Amino acid sequence: AGGGGGGAVQIVSNTSITLSANGVLSANGGGAVGPIGPLFCLIDSPCGNGEGGGSGGAILLEAPSVVLDTLSGIYANGGGATCSTSGSAANGTNTTTPAPGQTCTGQTGSGGAGAAGATNALAGSNKVGLDAVGGGGGGGHGRIRINLPVGVTFSPAGTISGASTVGALGTR
Repeated sequence: AGGGGGGAVQIVSNTSITLSANGVLSANGGGAVGPIGPLFCLIDSPCGNGEGGGSGGAILLEAPSVVLDTLSGIYANGGGATCSTSGSAANGTNTTTPAPGQTCTGQTGSGGAGAAGATNALAGSNKVGLDAVGGGGGGGHGRIRINLPVGVTFSPAGTISGASTVGALGTR
């Protein structure tokens, strides 16, 4: 099965939001998973199509002040993809390092890595031949949005990995 999407989280405060040292807020995509039971393939037939990694989710933080301490992080990274009839790929990481796709050899293309940091998701690789099977593509970046009052800047000491933007805090 393809990796699950990262989901969504919204945190709103009338005062402030602080992510302390070593704190993590994550909406990473899941790694793709191969079949649990045995998979029977016909001889001389392509078998074991790759599955895609899950894309990162969405994180929305709204407050008059948002602080990320050193060694803390907000992550919405993609999961890795599979390439074969068994095994699984890595979930999105709580770092700026992409989740690796599953590595395959022979007539099976490898799975692509998920998006993280400044690295976009990678497509699975293809192979040539009558029995060639391609690997799945890695999951894309999720979205991180920080809404602050007009004139307030956001200067995180921690890490943000995902497509991030800062916007104006509004009232509803």
